[in-house]
Amino acid sequence: MPSAATVSRASARPGRRSLDQWARLVDACLRHLGDPVRLRESPLATHTGVGAYARQRYPRHPHGKVLALQDLLCEAVDASLPALPAKKRDFLEQYARGETIAAIARTMGMSRSHLSRVYRPVVCAMVAIALRAAIERISAAPPGSMSPIRLVSPTVDASRKNRGTAHVAELRP
Repeated sequence: MPSAATVSRASARPGRRSLDQWARLVDACLRHLGDPVRLRESPLATHTGVGAYARQRYPRHPHGKVLALQDLLCEAVDASLPALPAKKRDFLEQYARGETIAAIARTMGMSRSHLSRVYRPVVCAMVAIALRAAIERISAAPPGSMSPIRLVSPTVDASRKNRGTAHVAELRP
């Protein structure tokens, strides 16, 4: 008898990832947001929508896909923040800045296992939804007609000087 994971993989449409798969990929990328080598290895970096955004935003840059993925992830994090309750929003802000779950648990006064099992899947799913929507819009746009993607308010620092910090702290007073 096949396992539940095998049945789940077999029943999914070929070539299309489930929200759970997107959330796991987003989680891995958020943990390594400031590490271009690790991001380059992510399947999200090879997505056609990320490639199209990279060609538009970073033409002829050798690491354009990684930079585009970082931009899109940061914007997806920023777009997800208003939809989350305060504690989950605080968790996502710290997690996207690269803090460990153990350190976040200490500052929030919660257990590491609770944050890992309850908070992390929810916030990663929210970011995955925002990221997938942006990437699908980019992929659906006709070549050459795509305008820059903005998922958040213009208060976000567009210079992206501090890659890996996710620029989420700038949205909060």
